[in-house]
Amino acid sequence: MRVKLGLAAALLPALLRGSPEIAPGFTFVPETPFRGDEIELQEPRGSEEFLDIFSYRAPFAWEERWDRSAMKFRGTAGSTGTDEFWIDQRLHFAYDLAQRLRFWARALDAEDFDGSYRRFELGVDAQALSWLWLGVYGEALSEKGENDFGMRLIIPRVLGQRVTVGVELPDLLMNRKGGDLNRRYSRYGRSYYADVEGGLGSRIAWHWGVRGNAPLELEDEDRLLDFRYGQVSAYGRLRADVTERFTCVLYAAGEGTDKGYRPWSGSTFEREDFFRRAYQGRAELRYAAAPAITPYGGVRVFRLQEKQRFLDESWPTDLYRHREYLGYVGAELVVTEHAVIRPEIIAGHLDRVIRDAEPGGAHRTSHRWLGKLCLPLDIRFADNAGVIANVTLDLDEMKFGGGMLSLQMTY
Repeated sequence: MRVKLGLAAALLPALLRGSPEIAPGFTFVPETPFRGDEIELQEPRGSEEFLDIFSYRAPFAWEERWDRSAMKFRGTAGSTGTDEFWIDQRLHFAYDLAQRLRFWARALDAEDFDGSYRRFELGVDAQALSWLWLGVYGEALSEKGENDFGMRLIIPRVLGQRVTVGVELPDLLMNRKGGDLNRRYSRYGRSYYADVEGGLGSRIAWHWGVRGNAPLELEDEDRLLDFRYGQVSAYGRLRADVTERFTCVLYAAGEGTDKGYRPWSGSTFEREDFFRRAYQGRAELRYAAAPAITPYGGVRVFRLQEKQRFLDESWPTDLYRHREYLGYVGAELVVTEHAVIRPEIIAGHLDRVIRDAEPGGAHRTSHRWLGKLCLPLDIRFADNAGVIANVTLDLDEMKFGGGMLSLQMTY
């Protein structure tokens, strides 16, 4: 893993990775890449950054094709400020080498205000029994100590579901092959996960999963301290065809992260802890009014809270809290065989608190209404490829809100 963001940044991103594509529009980025051991609260520069990312989410048709495809690419670049893009690029590839042997590769590149996260994995799955596949995968980095290793078990068909369970071992050779002799694991991290794809009959389909990371401990002799980290995350998507015309889609995602410093005797560092909690939910209802007209609407709740505190109580607790309650309506209008426009209005309420506990630090609270008009144009080259160009307008301030360009190809 390779994230250049501090003491443990090279060690921890694999522990956070869940299945980011499950909850489109829920990027608080997996969807948020981990910041290593930077124990400083890093709120977005602007209060509407999360809303901007939500407005750039993939359309329903793209989600459906993505879940059904073994070979796929999606790249998105959206403006979230005068000098900053939100970047999200994903590549999945699978190929049957033989009747019971499959090779696959997966890449992810995500960047936002929080940092950047890049990862590339290679793996092989082999059919052990008629109902069971076993797989191994890992990275191929030049620095031996930073390579991760994973094992997974896949049951393709159990009561109509595809079940995957696995374990990942980050930086497996760090203590023996790591480049920094003063930085070693005193307790190796392990990440356990389960992922289920399936449904009920022909009208209900779901994809959900959960991931838990056993707490790890990292020793740093230069700084005379231990760094500890643990995390749990879950995600899910459910699509129900209520009637021939009505479709309901539900999304949910959540994350809980704890990390902190434990200084050794003689260290100048204070004992410090960091907590992160994030919850997201969305419900959308779609109605196929005509072959070329599909209106839709939904609601979204997003809550993020981060706390930083010194356990000797030398400082009060730092806090960043962000809560959004949104509603949105739109329509997919088929203009030609290769073009679809999707005008959409998003409106809701934002509650934001930033408290810097350092003496003389800022304490800012804001409550405001948000509004955004989105005008995406979906150009379809074929059933499996398309480009989206999106322009937005901030209705609460009546100014240009940003733009986005996205490409998806599936095979």
